[in-house]
Amino acid sequence: MKKQVATCFRLCCSTQEGQEVLVCGSSLALGSWVPTQAPTLKLLKQGLWESPLLKLEKEKRVEYKYLLKEGNKVFWEEGANRVLETGNTIEPLVIEDIWNLNTKTSFRFMSYNVRLDCNDDRKSGHGWEDRFQKVASVISFHKADIAGLQEPLPHQLKDLLKELPEYNFLGCGRNGENQGEFSPIL
Repeated sequence: MKKQVATCFRLCCSTQEGQEVLVCGSSLALGSWVPTQAPTLKLLKQGLWESPLLKLEKEKRVEYKYLLKEGNKVFWEEGANRVLETGNTIEPLVIEDIWNLNTKTSFRFMSYNVRLDCNDDRKSGHGWEDRFQKVASVISFHKADIAGLQEPLPHQLKDLLKELPEYNFLGCGRNGENQGEFSPIL
């Protein structure tokens, strides 16, 4: 029996409802370039897909591509084949890729000034507790792949992330790690 390495493929790819993502390639575990035999990735959260744990032969060069499947139609990722050298590791491999940007892929960007939480807003009926769900619904409605926010304080960012579980953030507060106003990227 040939030695194998457990391998997981993760792909960042914006898809439409009803589309599936597959990984197809030169290995038997990847369908031997036959799309109907290629494993289907599972949608973990908006834009992030993951394959089941696949067994690839160790110390092999494996070529592969991602596919979008919509009904009976299959769209191959454009460009050269991706290449993976499996090596002789005993640890599982996690391959993280982004859909080939040479294709006609589009991303939805947005910017939103959250407005910091201040007492004057509460007095006028526009306090954070009265508007954070509205802010989250605007971000959700626009289905932004990437959202840049201005002015949220740490508790405001925490409230938004609770309302928007499909997002995470990158950034830090103006006055240190979790202090002061943020300008996070979701």
